[in-house]
This record gives sequence, structure tokens and C-alpha cells, in this order.
Amino acid sequence: MLITVSLFQGREPSVTTCDLSGSPVSHLDLCAVCLDYIWYAKASFRPERVLDTPEIHLVTEHTALPSVIYPSDHLPLYAELTIQEH
Repeated sequence: MLITVSLFQGREPSVTTCDLSGSPVSHLDLCAVCLDYIWYAKASFRPERVLDTPEIHLVTEHTALPSVIYPSDHLPLYAELTIQEH
């Protein structure tokens, strides 16, 4: 069974990408959503730590991604996993 690292935290990131795509989901035609995940097999790996993603208001401070603060169109996801010994 595969699960995402975000379930280790009990929640998924609020946003991993943000653009001006004309989406009806948000105000000002800004689309900020979570599209990126780290998948792992629970029987094989144990998540130890994850790096939080920035809050949406920080990501949208310079309109959309990429920006002068975040140079990619997606935010990085980091997780430290330990291999489970059977």
C-alpha cells in the first residue's frame, strides 16, 4: 500500500504550485493548489521528518510562481525516510 508523506504530518501542504491560469477556484484568477506528493510504501519506509512548505500568503506575496523568492513553478518537497528492516 502506498501512502503520501503528507499523511505522516496529518495534512497535505496547502500549496505546492501557484499560477495565473484563470482558474475559477480562487480570487483574481490565481490558482494555488497542492499537486505534488512524495509517495512511499508504509511497509518498507518510515518517515522521520518532513520540511513544511510555506503558507499560501507567503507564496502569493509576489503574485505567482516562479517569483523572486521561489525560482521554480513548484515548491520543493523534502522528506527523510528510514528503510524498515524486516
